[in-house]
Amino acid sequence: MNYINLSYFAPFFLDYLRNIKEVKNCGYWQLPFIPYTFPKYQSSPLKVFYVGRDTYYWCEYDSMYDNNGQIVPELYLRNNADYVTVSNIEKDWNNSGSFWGMVGKLHLQLLTGVYHQSINELTENDWNLLRGIGYGNLFSIELPQTLKKKKYFSKEDGKERYEYDDIKDFQGYNSLRAFAKPFENLKSIFSAYGEPDIVFILSWVDKDDFFEGLDYEFQKDLYENNMRSVYISNKHKTKVIWSMHPNRFRFKKMNPQKMCQYLCDIACGLLAK
Repeated sequence: MNYINLSYFAPFFLDYLRNIKEVKNCGYWQLPFIPYTFPKYQSSPLKVFYVGRDTYYWCEYDSMYDNNGQIVPELYLRNNADYVTVSNIEKDWNNSGSFWGMVGKLHLQLLTGVYHQSINELTENDWNLLRGIGYGNLFSIELPQTLKKKKYFSKEDGKERYEYDDIKDFQGYNSLRAFAKPFENLKSIFSAYGEPDIVFILSWVDKDDFFEGLDYEFQKDLYENNMRSVYISNKHKTKVIWSMHPNRFRFKKMNPQKMCQYLCDIACGLLAK
C-alpha cells in the first residue's frame, strides 16, 4: 500500500475540516490532495518526489465517512494516498503527453540509466523502483482552468455542463484553496517524509510559496526560459528542478526520450556536486 504520514497530516486535515464548515457548500465537492509516497519510497536508492500542478478529479467528501455515517479523517487520508498508484504509470505509459507516463520513464532512466520505450521491457526490479516514487502537487484544490475542462451531463436537464459552472460562491471556493495551503509546500514534504534527493516539478506555473519557510535560491546560471529553473538550499540536501508538463514538451516537439535525457542530465549534474 502507498504510505501517508497520518500523524503529521491528520492535525492539518482536521483544521481544514473545521475551517471549511461555512464554505463547503460553495459548489466544489472534492477534498484536498495531500502528498504521499508509493510503498517502496523509504527503501529507494534515490528518493525522488514528482510534483504536478493540480489533480484532475480526486476524492470527494463521502470518502471520509464510515458505514455508520461518521467522519473518520484517517479514512480520507488513506483513500487520498490510494487514489493514484503505480498502475497509473502502467496505464499511461504509451501516452507521450501524460504526467504519469513521463514520470515512469524519467524515474527509471534516472535510477538505471536506461530509457524504456516499451512497457514490455520492464523487469520486476524496474517495477519495484517505480514503487519508490513520492507524489505531490503545487495546488491541493483543482484550479479554475482545470474545472473549465471537466464536462458532464446534468441529471436535471441532460445538458452538458462544466464543473466550473457549479461553483456558486467563488469567495468560498477561494477560501477552500487558502485552507489547503499546508498541503502545498516543500516544507510539509520534508516534515512528513524527510528530505528527498531530487524534486521534479512538472508544471511551468508560478508558485513562490512552495518554498515558504525554507532558504531555497533560484540558480540563474542554470535557467532556461520556459524550460527549466533550478533551486538549491544551503541547509537542505534536496535539489529542485522546475520544468514543464510533459504535454507542453510534446507541444514544443520534444519527444519523451529527449525530455527524460534533458531532465536526467541536470539532475545527475546536481547530485554529483
